[in-house]
Amino acid sequence: MFDNPEDRLELVTEFVIESREMIDAIEGVLINLEAHEDPSEPLNEAFRCFHSIKGLAGFLGFGNLTRLTHEAESLLTALRQGDIALTRELVDVLCVAIDTMVQIIAVIEETQSDETTAKLCIPTVEALNAAYRNAMGFTDAPPQEDAPQEGVLLQKPDTFVLDAEDASEDEGEPEEPGEPGEPEDEDEDEGGPEQDDEGHEPSASPTARPESARASKSAGKLKGASRSVVRVDLGKLDELMNLVGELIIAEAAVKHSPDLLGLELEDFFKSVSHLNRITRDLQDISMSMRMVPIASVFRKALRAARDVSQRQRKEVKVEIEGEDTEVDKGIVELLSDPLVHMIRNAIDHGLERPEERVKAGKRPEGRVRLTAHHQGSEVWVCVADDGRGLNRDKILARARERDLIAGRGEEMSDTEVFELVFHPGFSTNDEVTDISGRGVGMDVVRRNVERFKGKIDIASELGKGTTFTMRIPLTLAIMEGMQIRVGQERFIIPLLSIQETLRARADQVTRMPSGHELLTLRERSVPLLRLYEQHDLEPDSRRVEEGIVLVLEADGIQFALLVDEVIGQLQTVIKSLGDYLKSTPGLSGCTILGDGAVSLILDVSAMRQSIRDRARAPHNTAAMAS
Repeated sequence: MFDNPEDRLELVTEFVIESREMIDAIEGVLINLEAHEDPSEPLNEAFRCFHSIKGLAGFLGFGNLTRLTHEAESLLTALRQGDIALTRELVDVLCVAIDTMVQIIAVIEETQSDETTAKLCIPTVEALNAAYRNAMGFTDAPPQEDAPQEGVLLQKPDTFVLDAEDASEDEGEPEEPGEPGEPEDEDEDEGGPEQDDEGHEPSASPTARPESARASKSAGKLKGASRSVVRVDLGKLDELMNLVGELIIAEAAVKHSPDLLGLELEDFFKSVSHLNRITRDLQDISMSMRMVPIASVFRKALRAARDVSQRQRKEVKVEIEGEDTEVDKGIVELLSDPLVHMIRNAIDHGLERPEERVKAGKRPEGRVRLTAHHQGSEVWVCVADDGRGLNRDKILARARERDLIAGRGEEMSDTEVFELVFHPGFSTNDEVTDISGRGVGMDVVRRNVERFKGKIDIASELGKGTTFTMRIPLTLAIMEGMQIRVGQERFIIPLLSIQETLRARADQVTRMPSGHELLTLRERSVPLLRLYEQHDLEPDSRRVEEGIVLVLEADGIQFALLVDEVIGQLQTVIKSLGDYLKSTPGLSGCTILGDGAVSLILDVSAMRQSIRDRARAPHNTAAMAS
């Protein structure tokens, strides 16, 4: 079929990408299908995706995938036409078909063929056929066929070659199966998928040419994909972001060159200002090219929720908000596993069984809420359930058994106790199942979140529910920062973390018996940190009234930071810390300034956590929260 193997390889690569996108779309439709009062439009959408995959698979010679999608398509046709009623069992078998398609696509990606997938495909095809026949009320057994050999589940469509005459005759757009005038669906309606009037499956014949023609047209659309969309390798986007970062550094170096000091170069500085605008526009565009909606990850989490709730025999309603929120492509790929694990954890650990919920005065149906929204320079992804909540006493007891804490742990705050669930191997579940109980999970979740510089927090109330919040940076490359100075050292603080700057008076500072300081700010008190103490520096002055106070916010809590000078705002290209600085608390990265000097970037959330760790006394905790 293909004179040049490279042409086929290119088409197969495009097919794999397109198919995975359509499979994601189908999965999203199927998960919510039962919730629709009128499922006709979702069914049509799922049908269109299956039909597109079938046409392209047929053209490329993927016979097993073609047969599988045809069976699913037949089932959807009966649902669309109202011949059978939508049930959970039918949705289940379609979900199984999706899982099998994912595995077949993976084989195709690796081998450019699906001939080795017959044994994988046969059970799913039989399940789809059985579901169709049962729903239609057919009682006669389908004709028995000889067991297919590996790779010959369906005669390869390559035998149906579209010649020049066929192509010239078919100039219009192919009709979609299921519309009037299509004999394909009439056959299906009478006797099940791919059967003739006597109940036998037809052999390959020239009558199949219209399907081959449709496949050829579909493949033509794939090869000549929309000119308004170009697929770009993610590595090239990474390189583009790196180049934009280097351009920002080079621009800053030119702008702050000591050779320009004292010179009146009005035209030059106008050009520099124009260059700055262009650089920012280039940065915005290059960043937006990497941004994708988080909806694809949410769909996987929904599927996981459905599977776990059925296996656990729990009634669960999953609510979603913010699926259009955009996140960096690289982060989205890393986010999938943590999110799926957390939603499985919420249903397995968090939600009670229906009878337990009724006894507790709750409705039988548990709720899991999955949300995403922008919060400053971060995206917050939350998984909240209305279940039993985390049991502080049970967590402490298990921690004592494993020698994770000294003493009984009464002095620990709830936040500190809940943090124990992130220890490797930690589990409060007494029963080991295929879902939980082995202590493998939450530590992996945290590690994955920290891989993309994110953080995960827990809030829980016994008997009311638990909320896990993942805080994810919008991008790992560039940020707006404020340059500050302490002594001879310059630091960068994320601009969105700064609430205000002020000159404080000495009488605004109160030293607590524990040695911690509080700053009175408009009739309330916030913790005060001195940056020179954090990094063992010699400041210009140790007197609060002679420095500058920045009011910072992290995790919804404010605190004050004393520095010597606020130099100004700048765009920062984030570089990773070396191994020798990676574990230094309070730092998230570094950057290169316009004069070539290296400046450390402060981790505001880590600084806030250090205050929380040191202030365990009840009166200090109350003061910090005020």
